[in-house]
Amino acid sequence: MEQATNKNIGVIKRTGAYRKGRDRLLVNAKGDSYVEICHLSVIEGVYTGKADSAANLCRRRTAHPERIFSLSAARGASLFMNFNLYLSALLIASTGGSAVVVYLCWKRRELPIALSYGLCILSTAFYTFGYASELVSTSLDTIRFWLRIEYIGIPFGTVFWFIMVLQYTGRQAYIRKWSVVAAMVIPVMTFIAHNTNEWHHLFYRSLTLDYSEGFPLARIVRGPLYYVHVVYAYALILVGVVLLFRMYFKSAPAMKKHVVLMLIGSLAPYSSTLVYLSEALPTPFDISPFGFFLSNIFFLFGIYQFNLLRLAPMALQKVFESMQDAVVLLDLEHNITGFNQAAGRTIQGLSRKKGIGQPASVAFASNPELLRRIDRMPGTEDNELLRDEAAGRYYSLQVSFIADFRSRPAGKMLLLRDVTDAVRSEEQLIENARQLRELNAFKDQMFNVVAHDIRDPMAVLLNLTELLEEEASVCGGGSRGDRAGDEPAGAQHLRAGRELARMVSQPTGRHGVRADRAEPLPFRAAECPASARPQRRQGHSDYIRHRSGRDRIRG
Repeated sequence: MEQATNKNIGVIKRTGAYRKGRDRLLVNAKGDSYVEICHLSVIEGVYTGKADSAANLCRRRTAHPERIFSLSAARGASLFMNFNLYLSALLIASTGGSAVVVYLCWKRRELPIALSYGLCILSTAFYTFGYASELVSTSLDTIRFWLRIEYIGIPFGTVFWFIMVLQYTGRQAYIRKWSVVAAMVIPVMTFIAHNTNEWHHLFYRSLTLDYSEGFPLARIVRGPLYYVHVVYAYALILVGVVLLFRMYFKSAPAMKKHVVLMLIGSLAPYSSTLVYLSEALPTPFDISPFGFFLSNIFFLFGIYQFNLLRLAPMALQKVFESMQDAVVLLDLEHNITGFNQAAGRTIQGLSRKKGIGQPASVAFASNPELLRRIDRMPGTEDNELLRDEAAGRYYSLQVSFIADFRSRPAGKMLLLRDVTDAVRSEEQLIENARQLRELNAFKDQMFNVVAHDIRDPMAVLLNLTELLEEEASVCGGGSRGDRAGDEPAGAQHLRAGRELARMVSQPTGRHGVRADRAEPLPFRAAECPASARPQRRQGHSDYIRHRSGRDRIRG
């Protein structure tokens, strides 16, 4: 390596072929900081900066080109030393965005998907913060320290992301203790191999400093265990992306936006990592952490605009969409955060395109009664009947609070159940009952008329029955068909006649003649006492055996 001495800038080193054979110049100005001076050429043994046209113009007009060169070097030092500070500041901002996402996940930690998602973002925060600190480090030991901080999150972030995708797509049945432990085997091996690399050099074959960019950068020669980690991570990423794409094509239109945000937020960092590893884009530093900066932007937008963390997995979403009852979810400010297909069909003004995020006062403007009842505190009336005048339908409305894991109100849920058939059936029953009461009243009037018409003839019959009883008592001895100890047949007929007369003479009612049922009991006229025969018709008469067991006379 050649060296040229310059009293203004110290030792100037000319490096050999570097990246497509271009020469670079490294200037050691203070003994500890290195800066780069673009493309170089050798003119009469003096190094000059071709990139600075103003400096070249001055060099031609002065006898001291090294001074102009010294000015160019100073400008390059200032430019490149600030460049790494800008990159570091950008990554610190990305770490701050990750911290916000982790905080939002912590607030919703009762949801399993929020827990895995938060751990994934926390892993990326270790990565971005560690690399931001690595960019401003000036020694190899300091860079090694920050690499260890980065690898607290790098091996495990992909596994947490994959678990989150399984939960998000409704495949949480695959998440078991043994499967999580099995998925963590290679990340744990990666973490251990990285921290013990000085003993075996299987993860990094070498780790050196490169000052060609004007600030120290770690130059790594990767070992076999590093590629094991990369292959495993991208295998999980490939499977997860396929699951997200399948969910996108199966989701309802309202869900597609959320899945797209999840896809973009997931692909941004891993795509940049793939570009860096494949060297498709020549860059002296790792661009993977900057992919997480874009990822955090999309995730924060999804959380605040679409409430991304509240989304249920795909299986629960299918149940929610297939419900026959209309369900509308509101936040505490009465903005719509979600609704199912039944709600879109039931409530006018609620559409898939502009329903999410719309204020309830706008979406329910055509139904002021619904707005009035939403403002009520839940529990005053568990179920209220709501009528849709335009559609002629009836709905049972239930408004209830949605609470978080600390039992604090987090929103409201409206449940509208179509009860039109039940209400109409009830109205029909009420109408039938009214008609039945009218018929009963008419029937009572008719029986009163009939009873009045037959009461006088029955009174005559009762008197005749009493006379017949007196004559029968005079006969004595009973009839020929009577056995010892038996009641005379004539006495039985007379008693039945009195019972019939009593029933007719009483007011007609529920327990009157109308409610009685009788069956005839034939008997021979010859069995009647002789004194009663002239008063009987020829042939035979009938007993009436009442359902109570008594014998009565029929006409």
